[in-house]
Amino acid sequence: EHRRRVVARAGGLLRLPALLDARLPTGASEHVDDPALPAARRRAVIADVDRFNRLLGSYVRFLDLVAPLLPPGGGTVLDVASGHGCFPLALAAHARDRGLRLRVIASDLRDEYLAIGRAKGVPSVEFRVLDALALRGVFAPGEVDVITCTQSLHHLDAALVAGFLAEALATAPGVLFVDAGRAASAVAGAAALSLVGTGDPVFVHDAVVSVRRAFVREELALIARCVPGGERVEAVDVRPGFV
Repeated sequence: EHRRRVVARAGGLLRLPALLDARLPTGASEHVDDPALPAARRRAVIADVDRFNRLLGSYVRFLDLVAPLLPPGGGTVLDVASGHGCFPLALAAHARDRGLRLRVIASDLRDEYLAIGRAKGVPSVEFRVLDALALRGVFAPGEVDVITCTQSLHHLDAALVAGFLAEALATAPGVLFVDAGRAASAVAGAAALSLVGTGDPVFVHDAVVSVRRAFVREELALIARCVPGGERVEAVDVRPGFV
């Protein structure tokens, strides 16, 4: 029903892409998650992702969303599913520029991803292998102020997002999940920008797949209502193109 609403919201030139998108399967995987992808190729795609986020101002937008959740003067932020750690590194640089005392922990299930960020040698960011579905009990009560997850929810299905949200709400008072919003305009934009910006077929494929696997706002609101403490959660659209 929620996917049907995405099609219904599309108008004008986006109507046809939306109708096509609604009929295509969303089970494709991103090449960057394929263990067979050569390491150098993966690093190149990751560098493109980071460059696009900086050019589009995505990290700045995410930082603006995190700020109201932090205690005055700083605190501890745990970023989950950090991959190569570009957002935690951007968050640490922002805190340094603003004079905030911020402890940043970047985490992921796969240490080979974290190793890319760890190699940048930023002492204010700690890199740890953690399971998003087993957070409670890892940290002492009050140790983490905010749990973030940016541009990674589309790697999970609805049940896993619900389990992750339950763990996050039980671990920290502040929770911020941000991902691309599923929309025909986002699919078309991802294809066009990645093709023009890089011409790399691997990056173009991954950009389109990530948006096609993303959630719409109504879906995230429904997931939150399935989770203990989910009544504290608000699902909103965040321009440009995030939810």
